Amino acid sequence: MKQNINNNPKVIRKRPWSEDEDLKVLELIQTFGPQKWTQIAQYLQGRVGKQCRERWHNHLNPLIKRSPWDEDEEWILYLYHKVFRNKWSEIAKHINGRTDNSIKNHWNSGMKKKLNEFSYKFNQIKLKYQREGIQILNEYDIQQKSILEAILFNKPLRIEQNQFQEQDNIEQQQNQQKKIRLENIYSEKYTDLEFMQDDDNIREQNLQNHELDYSNSYLDSNHKFLVSKNQIDNDDNFY
Repeated sequence: MKQNINNNPKVIRKRPWSEDEDLKVLELIQTFGPQKWTQIAQYLQGRVGKQCRERWHNHLNPLIKRSPWDEDEEWILYLYHKVFRNKWSEIAKHINGRTDNSIKNHWNSGMKKKLNEFSYKFNQIKLKYQREGIQILNEYDIQQKSILEAILFNKPLRIEQNQFQEQDNIEQQQNQQKKIRLENIYSEKYTDLEFMQDDDNIREQNLQNHELDYSNSYLDSNHKFLVSKNQIDNDDNFY
């Protein structure tokens, strides 16, 4: 039986994102940060956390590079593809400003005419390494050296933190600091409340002590009065 979308709030509506929705996502990210996707989706009817996350990472994040790919980027992409093959999300972790969709699309379109050129360049590096040894890698920057070591020596690839990860880490640190500040504020208020309660208890105890002293004093005065009266009565009887 075909589901009625209007009567089933759990059905995901696969529709284009509107400008209002994009603005709402940006507004909610300012409030909750770019991690609370399930919470953010609660404010967008018919959207789920995964959709909001993909919209942010693939379209709305201001760190996304929208400029054409230059030759250096394409060479780096070629090398990372030799390590990860078609694992686009893994490659995206190492290339600043390019999303996994952007990388996948560029590889399947713009890179086709460059593969022979980059394959020849890589084979020349391999031949030079076989002739001269590992010192040839010192000719390359840190990122290229790390990838070439992974390919030539089958070494683990050193993960370079990209801008997206840095932003997420900054947001996480800010959220953690905010949490700590709130906990400190709560702790201070709780401590102040304890002090206030202690002060109230002290005042109440002092008041009780004062009332007890007054009561004892009153009883003592009555006792003295009675003793004095009895003594007078006795004296009268004596006469």
